[in-house]
Amino acid sequence: MNGWRPTPALLTAAAATAGLLVIAVLSQNSGLVVVAAPLLIISVWSLLDRPEGRPRVIDATTVPRTHEGATQTWSLQVTDLAGAEIVDATTSCTAHVDTDPASGLLRAVPSGESAELSMRWAARRWGPAEVGSGSCVAFSTWSGFRAGPLPFRPSRVQVSPAIPAFTATGGAPRPAGLVGQNRSQRRGDGSEFADIRGFQSGDRLRRIHWPISARTGQLHVRTTYAELDSEILLVLDAEEEYGDSSTHAETSLDIGVRSCAAMAAHLLQRGERVGLQVLSSVRPERVRSRGGSGQLRRILHELSGVRPGALGAGMGARNRIRASRGTLVVVVTPLVGTAATTLAAEAAQRGLPTVLVDSLPAVTASGDPAQRLSMLQRQVRIQRLQAHGLAVVPWRGPGSLDPVLRRMGAAGVGGRVR
Repeated sequence: MNGWRPTPALLTAAAATAGLLVIAVLSQNSGLVVVAAPLLIISVWSLLDRPEGRPRVIDATTVPRTHEGATQTWSLQVTDLAGAEIVDATTSCTAHVDTDPASGLLRAVPSGESAELSMRWAARRWGPAEVGSGSCVAFSTWSGFRAGPLPFRPSRVQVSPAIPAFTATGGAPRPAGLVGQNRSQRRGDGSEFADIRGFQSGDRLRRIHWPISARTGQLHVRTTYAELDSEILLVLDAEEEYGDSSTHAETSLDIGVRSCAAMAAHLLQRGERVGLQVLSSVRPERVRSRGGSGQLRRILHELSGVRPGALGAGMGARNRIRASRGTLVVVVTPLVGTAATTLAAEAAQRGLPTVLVDSLPAVTASGDPAQRLSMLQRQVRIQRLQAHGLAVVPWRGPGSLDPVLRRMGAAGVGGRVR
């Protein structure tokens, strides 16, 4: 309904004016005429100033993509407002979206024949969000006539996870790329000193160590360790979500998604090749291992669309962890279900260096027998994994993987940490 209609205020003023004037005539009370005069003036003014246009809403606009915590602006254009004095709008957003004003009530004064209503908003959680669904109403002078409500569609936005601070000084246990920051066990071009040996055919002249060559009378060269890039596959267990996503507290899936984003950003910045695999029956995803800033955008895009879904019988084979020899597999899981841990154990048996990152949030002690039993089963599962040489580390942000990566590198065996 976008035509102009009388408001209850105008109808009430007109009825009150007529009533007062009738009573004033019948009772011959001139004081009632004085009381009715302002209402009469406003009613006549509103009728004479009735707008003729048909207001319409141009779809609301905002950014199509953003990330957690970033403040953005949502705006709505209303046109054909000739004669309108004010425009009000009522908006709402999906959960985990904060708006300014928090009430979602907006007001604007038209400029010419159009008006723009805007609000600032920020998403507190990754995933798809809808911003600014609702309707608006235009009012004429003295609020005598109104047009609307005029509904408008929400803006759909994809919210990428925030990238928490993360660092990892320990390198991959068995880098197998071409160039990078990880020290190889073999000699080659690099910056870290390895040894001094006699000159051989093909050695570069710039590597000649002149002091020893002069002392021994034979040419000697410096050797260095090769520096290689490594391939890391991040595996996110999205079978179930543990925790209450309706509150500000992080759920297991929140921790998993944000930790994967943090590790991917750090490792790609170091020059590594990073891939992603999501274990979920609702939206299973695979991102092939690559390097560069474009890979980070691809990974963040897939993480923003993660949805929990338990893997049914027979789905484990289709979700098998596929990675080339030497790839470091990092499985981010709350360690409550069995699918992710089974797939991680299979990867380790195939010789892939494998680390499990515990993403379960802090659980408040409860008297619920089912919860206590689930936590006991989880603890037994962790002990069994560690007994078989698989590393299990809690997510603690920066440096979470350093101790286990150092032990794996020292052991020289994929995924076997004692």
